[in-house]
Amino acid sequence: MRMVEERRKSPTDDIVSVIANATLDGQHPPPIELLSFYYLLVVAGNETTRNATSGALLALIQNPGELEKLKRSPELIPKAVEEVVRWTTPVIQFCRTPLVDSEVRGQKIRAGQAVCLFYPSANRDEDVFPDGDVFRVDRDPNRTSASASASTSAWARTWRGSSSRWCCSSSSPASRRSSWPGPCADCARASSAA
Repeated sequence: MRMVEERRKSPTDDIVSVIANATLDGQHPPPIELLSFYYLLVVAGNETTRNATSGALLALIQNPGELEKLKRSPELIPKAVEEVVRWTTPVIQFCRTPLVDSEVRGQKIRAGQAVCLFYPSANRDEDVFPDGDVFRVDRDPNRTSASASASTSAWARTWRGSSSRWCCSSSSPASRRSSWPGPCADCARASSAA
C-alpha cells in the first residue's frame, strides 16, 4: 500500500497511478480491492504476453506465407498483432453475472445466473469472422474479443438497447462484501454504453 499512497501524493504516468487515484462517488476502492486488482494485472499480463508471444511464433511458423507478408510489408505489424491476439486468444474464458433478467441472441438469462464468454469461440464467430479459422496478418477489420475489457465491450454491444444491467462483482463472494459502492469500472462503463 506504500506505493499506492506515493502515487496518490505524486501521480506518475503509469497504471498504478491511474488505479490508485480512481474513485467512485468520491471514494477510493478499499485496500483489498486495490491489491487484488494489482495482483490480477501482474498475473494476467504475464499469462497473456507469454501465451500470445508463443502463439505468434507458432502461427508464423505454421503459416509461412503470412510471415513473408510481414517481411515484405512491415506496416502490417499493428494488424498482425491484433490477429495474433485473435488467433491465439490468450485469455480462454471470463464469467459475468447479470443483475436483471436478460436475453442474448434469443437465449434467456436469469438475474444471478452465471454466464461465461469463451474467447476462442467468440474469436472464430462466423458472424464476425467469415474465415475465422484462417490466420491472416492483414485482417481488416479485426474485432477481436481477447480480454476482460474486450468482453465487456462485446457484452455492451450485444445488449445495446436492452435494459440489462450486470456486474462481475456479484460473481465473487469477496467482491460482494466490498464496501466500495456500485459495480466495478468495466461493468459501469459497459452498463452506460449499453
